[in-house]
Amino acid sequence: MLFRSYNENNLVVSELDEKNIEKKAFKLFKSNFIDELYNFVNKYLKNYPNNLVLLNFKGVSEAKKDKFFVAYDTFKKILEIDPKNVDALNSIGLLLNEAKRYPEAISYLEKAGKIQSKNSSIYNNLGISYGSQNKYEEAKKNFLQAIAIDKSYDAKRNLSTLLVSQAVELGNRGHHQHSVKLFLEAKSFFPKNPDIFAGLGPCYCKLGEIEKAESIYLEGLTIGIDSFDFFYNLSSFYAFYKRDGHKALEFAYKALEISPNNEKMRSEEHTSEL
Repeated sequence: MLFRSYNENNLVVSELDEKNIEKKAFKLFKSNFIDELYNFVNKYLKNYPNNLVLLNFKGVSEAKKDKFFVAYDTFKKILEIDPKNVDALNSIGLLLNEAKRYPEAISYLEKAGKIQSKNSSIYNNLGISYGSQNKYEEAKKNFLQAIAIDKSYDAKRNLSTLLVSQAVELGNRGHHQHSVKLFLEAKSFFPKNPDIFAGLGPCYCKLGEIEKAESIYLEGLTIGIDSFDFFYNLSSFYAFYKRDGHKALEFAYKALEISPNNEKMRSEEHTSEL
């Protein structure tokens, strides 16, 4: 939105200034100078209170500074000016996801999707909304939609996390074969998800497929998986299935380095197993 003013010679003097202000705000955002961006846009919104670009950066900077309620009000103001503003609709959906108000988030995100159907961020956020409510099929559909649009990195990662959650849930109920299938599907979308390498090994062991378990653990070591659960399960694997106390202790110490106060490592059961 442009705001024009004229000097005594009837020449436009503020249109270029406003555009330069918008460009400066964008540069601050791209450089991740959030405090500077926040101060900058608040300063110039006094002159251009309805500038949608500045208002959007105001909301973004507020959200990044954990001022979620203030950010919500800022994006709502944008919608008062422009009810079909996709960035504001999407941002409000994201904030409502953070507040665990998922049905409300979905209503805003679906409005955004109807206006801008090729925006992968909207579908990624919808996937989060549905996944957080354990509505796995709806979540998966939206993540896949995001991936189909532009191979969204975030959607791939989030879909992998969703599938791992399902795999763990099924494994806990004894459905290890199905669990393995979901772990492998999760791996196809995000090959370096550490939770896959932590969870798939024990699943293979439950099915008696010890070599496959060892293979997935070795792959995890090769690509540098570095999580407590990975090394904890790796330690247990070498203690129980390979009877290799030296490696079991080696990986137990790595687990302790990552999470020294983790209750799993302090349990008498695990200590005695090693």
